[in-house]
This record gives sequence, C-alpha cells and structure tokens, in this order.
Amino acid sequence: MGKMSKLKFAVVIAALLSFVFTDSNAQIKIKKLPDYKFEIVDSVFHNFTDTRKIVSLHEDWKVSIEDDEKKAVTSIPSTFKTDEVLIFERDINLTQSQILNNRIKLQFLGINYAAEISLNGLVIHKNPGGEIPFIIELPRDILKSDSVNTLSLKVLHELDAEATIPLSHGIYMPENWGGIFRDVLMILMPDVAISGSKIKYTLSEDLKSVDFDCFVDITKEILNGAKRDTLKNYKLEVNVYGPDGKLAAKKNKIKVDLNGKDEVSYKVSLDIKKPKLWSPDVPQEYLVKISLYNDSLKIDETVQAKSLYSFKNSSEGLVLNGNEIKINGVTYFQSYGEYGSLVTVEKLRDDLKLIKDTGFNTVRFSKTVPHPYALRICEKIGLLTFVEIPLNSVNEDLSSDQSFRERAIGYSKYFIESFEKMTSFSAIGLGSSYLSNSAKHNSFLHSLAEAVRARTNKLIFTSFIGFPEKDIENVDLFGIEVSNNPILENKDKYDNSVAKLGKEKIIITEATYSTFNGSTSGYDNDNSFEAQAKYFEEIINFSANEKLPAYFVNTMFDFRGEYAPFSTGFNEQNIYQIGIVGEDRLINRISYKVINNKLKKGDKVTIPMGDKTDDSPIFFVLIGLGIALVMGLLINSKRKFREDASRALLRPYNFYADIRDQRILSGFHSNFLMVILAGSNALFLTNMFYFLRTNFLLDQFVEAFGIYSLKEFVSYVAWNPLVAFPYLFAISIVGIFIISVMVYISSFFVKNRVLFSSVYYMVTWSFLPLALLIPVELVLYRILVENIVNVYAYYFVILYALWLIQRLFKGVYVIFDVRPFTIYFYCFVLVVVVFGGILFYFQLSEAAIFNIINAYKQFVLM
Repeated sequence: MGKMSKLKFAVVIAALLSFVFTDSNAQIKIKKLPDYKFEIVDSVFHNFTDTRKIVSLHEDWKVSIEDDEKKAVTSIPSTFKTDEVLIFERDINLTQSQILNNRIKLQFLGINYAAEISLNGLVIHKNPGGEIPFIIELPRDILKSDSVNTLSLKVLHELDAEATIPLSHGIYMPENWGGIFRDVLMILMPDVAISGSKIKYTLSEDLKSVDFDCFVDITKEILNGAKRDTLKNYKLEVNVYGPDGKLAAKKNKIKVDLNGKDEVSYKVSLDIKKPKLWSPDVPQEYLVKISLYNDSLKIDETVQAKSLYSFKNSSEGLVLNGNEIKINGVTYFQSYGEYGSLVTVEKLRDDLKLIKDTGFNTVRFSKTVPHPYALRICEKIGLLTFVEIPLNSVNEDLSSDQSFRERAIGYSKYFIESFEKMTSFSAIGLGSSYLSNSAKHNSFLHSLAEAVRARTNKLIFTSFIGFPEKDIENVDLFGIEVSNNPILENKDKYDNSVAKLGKEKIIITEATYSTFNGSTSGYDNDNSFEAQAKYFEEIINFSANEKLPAYFVNTMFDFRGEYAPFSTGFNEQNIYQIGIVGEDRLINRISYKVINNKLKKGDKVTIPMGDKTDDSPIFFVLIGLGIALVMGLLINSKRKFREDASRALLRPYNFYADIRDQRILSGFHSNFLMVILAGSNALFLTNMFYFLRTNFLLDQFVEAFGIYSLKEFVSYVAWNPLVAFPYLFAISIVGIFIISVMVYISSFFVKNRVLFSSVYYMVTWSFLPLALLIPVELVLYRILVENIVNVYAYYFVILYALWLIQRLFKGVYVIFDVRPFTIYFYCFVLVVVVFGGILFYFQLSEAAIFNIINAYKQFVLM
C-alpha cells in the first residue's frame, strides 16, 4: 500500500471513528406545540381577579447553546434533547407606572431539570431541579422602564443516577425532555396585597359541619414615587360561596394594621353547617374569596377552590365521606407522541375525561411530576388523585446515603407545598419499585414518611416489588407491583402480607401487562390485547374477591420511554406498549372494552381463547440446518480435516504444539472453520437474545450503564433475529480477529518467536466446540420456551463458556511455550484490570454496580 493509499485509509478510519463516537444527543432538537395559545383553565386556578393582571409569556423567546452566539426563535412551552446547557431569553417591556404600583411575579408551571434565572444580567433565583411549579418575584430595583428588561433562563436537563429526583434509571421511566415545557406567566399584583393564603378545613366526625381556617399574609411594599392613597383604613373580608354560587359563610371586615409594618398575618375562622361534600359522583366545590379593602375600595382579592371531603383508611378499608369506597384506579403518564410531555389544556381534559368515562374514579401520577392543570381538571370532573414523589427503583446503597435522604426530604417539602392546595390531591406516594424485603429501603421510607407526615395529613402510600411484611410508621397503604404474571401465582405471599400488615393496608399500585403481539385470535397468545384483557379482568376480580381497598391498572395509554424497551417490544419511538389505549387515543382494544364494562357493570365482554401460535422463528431451523450442512461438507471433504478436528477436540495440547512447531495445517480449512464457528456462535446468541428479549434482568443490566445507544442496539438485536444474525455473525468474526491480534501482541513479551498465523489458527481451533452446539441450536429456543430445564441450560452455557476459555488459555501457553500459571495469572490480571476499570468508571458515573445488584434483587422478588 503506497503512502497516499495509507493516508486515505487513515482519513477514512478517522472519519468513521469520529462518526461512531460523536454523541447524536449533542444536536439540539427543539420541540414546541404548533399554534399553541395560552388557555386559562379557570379563573380560580390562576387566581385571576379584577385586582390582578396575568400575562402569558409564551411567545418571542430566543434559545441558544451556552457560549454560542447563534440564537433560534422559539415559543413556550418547548422542550429539547441535548446534554448542552441551553439559554432561553425573552424581553419584557414594563411601564414606569406598572413598576411603581405593582409587585411583579413570574409563575413557572414546569422546568426540566435545573434552571438559573437572571434579570438584566443579574441572577435572581436558582431552581435546584425537578418539574415542580414555583413562583418568584422580580426585584423592582432591577427592573427598567426606560428600556427593555431581559429575562434569561439557563436550563440543564440531564438526570443523574444519584443526584437528581427523578433518577436517570428506573422501570418504565417516561421520556425525559428538557426545557421550559409548561406555561410561564407574569402576575402583576398591587403593592399592598394578599401575598399568601393557606386555607385548611376540618370536617366534624358526623360530617354535618365544617370549620375553615384561613391563614392570610398581607404585605406592603410601596416605592418612592408610587401613587399613594390618602386613606389607610385597611380591612380584610372572607366570603365562602357554596356549589350553588350562594354565600355560605362570611367574616365581616377585619381591621388590618399596616402602620409601620411591611407584613402582617391573620387567621380567620368560619364554619358552615350541613356542608355539601365532594365525591367522584358529585364533584362540587366551595369558593373562598379573600378581599383586602382600603376603606371601601377593594385593592386586592384572591380566590381559592375547596372541595370538601373526608378520605381516610379504617379497619374496613378506605372511607370517603363516611362510606366505604373502592378505588378503581389507573396510572396516567403525560406522554403525547413526538411532543413528549408538551400538552394543551384541551388534550389534558380529553385524556382525563376518557379516564373518567371508562369507569375509573382515581388517577395515579407516578415517576414524573404531574401538570398542575391535570389536578385541577381531576377535581372538577370527579377524580381522586394519588400523586407520587418521582422516586423509582432507588438502589439500597443510595437509600442509605444521608445526603440523598436529606435531598429526598427537602424535595418532598416543596412537592407538598406546590400541590397541597389542589383538593383532588388525596394521597401522596413515597415512590415505587422498592424492595419489599429490604431493611435499608424500609429505613429510608420511615424517614421520608416521617417528614411527609409532619407537613400533611393526607394518606401516605408506597409501592414495592414483592410482598411487604414489615409495617412502616406513618405509611397508610402498602402497594404491590405485579407485571405480566398473575397475582394468584403468589397467593401465599399475598396472604403473608395480609397477615402481617392487615388487609386494609394492602393495595395493588401497578398491574402491568405488555401487548407487543397486538391483536391475535385469543388470550392463549401471551402479550396480546386479548391476554391483557384477561389479565386485567383477573386483577379486578381478585381485587373484588379479596376486598382490596384499591388497585391501579398500569397504564391508561401507551407512552414513550427514555430507553429502548425490552419487555414491551422494540420500536424506534421507544413506545412502551402497556396501555389499555394506544398513543392514538382510540378505544378499540378489547382490554379497554373489558375494563369499561366491568367498572360500569355493563354486558359481559367475551374474551376469545383462540389458538396459541408458535412464535419460534423458522429462521433458527433454516440457518441451523444450513450451518450443519456446510460443516458436514467440510468434515467429509478430506480425511486430514477430520483427523485435525479429532485431535483439536480430544488432544488439544498436542494439536496446539503442532501449530507452534509449524506442522502442516490447511489455511483454507481453518478459514472455512472460522466462518462456520462464527455462524454457530451468532446463531446461539440470536437464540439467547430472542428468548431473553422480555427478560427484566437483561433489560435493567444493560440500562445500568446509562448508554442509550447500547440499550437500543441490544433491544433491536433481541427483537429482530433476522437482522441480529448477520450483525452477530460479523461481530463474531471481528471478535476472533481481535482476540488473535491481542494474543499476537502479547507474544512480544515472550522469548520465542510466534507467527500471527499460528496465533490465528490456535484461536480459531480453540473455539471448535462451538460446532458441537449446532444441533442444539436448531431446537434451543423451543427448549427454553418450555421453561423446564432452563436452570440446567444456563449452568451448561456457563460451563461451556469456561471450557472455551480454558481451551483458549491452553492454546496460548502452548504456542508461547511458557508455564500455564503464567498465562492464567496474567489473563486474570488483564480481565480484572479491563473489566474492573470499565465497571469502576460506570460505577462512578452511573452507579452501575449498585443498580445491577438492585435489579437482581427486584428480579428475584418478581
């Protein structure tokens, strides 16, 4: 090869490596809703009164990568996919009168993940992370009236395996897009205003009266030059209006003393007799209006909606307004196809109304922070909400870390403060996929529950893999997660949980069934719509027969996940096919119809049994026969090859010695054998991957390394055997050459001269036992599917792999002509250094080892 040819070759290789190792996520992909217009959910949610002005800031934003001058025009809500830090900027024009006479606040309904907010170049707020809504006030001494004000947000969305909530790894985690993905509102309120109000109510035991306690904060912040009223006779008034719009209670004007004070607080108490209570069947609410007057002039007013109901657990189960209630629930992920979590109020309302119309009375929000609009809509249409802190699959080591505990407790504080005003928020979850038998997880949950109980009297629940048996103080409900396997298979474990904790405390928080096979002839075909319908029918029947307080179907809609799925079928969009309704929101699946009819007690929907179809690809047999035929032709081509094969298999030491001593060995036969062995290895791996394509442990093992492309590749290979075989065949051939090169390089450290051809022949013939697997590979998948000898099969595979490794090591020390101990020692050191280094790196960056251990423990409990 000439110098120019070598140079061209080097350039091509460099270009290929650059392409391979360039992270596609480095490109910015901005998503925004087409023709989005801000819509007021209702005046109560936004606290929209005639004394305050609300301005939507959804237009005229510019976005750029940090330290990059190129800016793109966008609108809010919008999301992005990149590991880069993005800068969102917008100009705000304010008049001098607006600045002097109003306090100006910004309300962010959702940013993912962390944000640093600046005004006119000065940092005014740092949001530590999470999608929790928050409000900040713009310092009026920074605002300018003679020129534009520049609002800037530095947004970083990358999740971490240990330092963020939610964590970067989990089970069925929704797709994670960064950005300002919910509305941003500017609120102009008077300089003397009701700055805060918290309304608590207490229902009497007989539910015949209710006491309201209104905690009101009033602040005064008058700037020089602002218009001043001559009268300073401030008074406070509280009016409560019933569901019929009539005045139900009133507190006459209370004198407010702001002389020489910038802030005062008051507690106003009222009571109502015979209150009208909220329920899923009759969703009705009271409006509490708090007004601030300066003499007869109303200068500020706030409005809050309060739905009155009593929701608690008892020895008989859950009780709503004094009557036992059965929670028929469903999990809802806010995922809307290619737009991720971007959503309009109309779509949210349509989704939740469909959930209500199906017959569910409760929605569970899990693994992400719900849109605050969603909780308000649930309250209005009659849906209880179980809202979880977005913690999922926390490994035991992390749960024991004190700094993480403090972070989780701090997060729960802001989480509760943000959503407690939403009266449909009836229970708070501490997270999901905890180990039911873990003392470390129980200790973590005890600390978190204690902190949550100090801030709210709502029901507290948590969700386990496995069946919990140990009570945790302050936890009211213990959830069980079941996936694909019928719960009756673990009836004895369920009975143990009931015996230890009590039937009134056990609920099903996640009942999941994947439907990657779609519509088939009947439920005899696993992972079909019909099998899902049968599964959920049994879950509902079990819940009714065992008188469970609650169960939750997981999920209402198919949704898009962060990683390529294994157990729900591979697809390029990472759609988790576990919903009873698809992404298209069409209600044509039999699982939806069955659930709808059972919940509404309609006519029974017959689920066909059908004929079980064989999912064993004929491809395995055809390729296996082809490889066997070629191997047979090679064996029968010459007696010399048969003799070489016998010696290599039965007397490998002598055979390797012949290779070392340059005895005659056909290069054609060796090359041909290498191709056959690569084919056998590829077919074996294709069989194994296809069988394990829904395996939870393989799924979580690959995900633990946090490499999106790796999991996508493994999932693709597992679900597409026709494509997987040529891929794995090529990888097997390349693998043999790589091993040969590595062994040859190692030969530089021994005294005797070793030829590359000798090394190559030795490596190829050391894998000869792979040829013995060809007959097994014809039927391997069918054997594994029967699940009779699988444990023995796995042991056999491990021992077979060790045999191959032992043959390879023997070949190395024979052709190197060194002591066996030397090779075993250095190979052991090499393996420890290489694989130990890789694991150490991923442990530091992704907590891979802890997550793999956690996944194994979850797998054992399933």
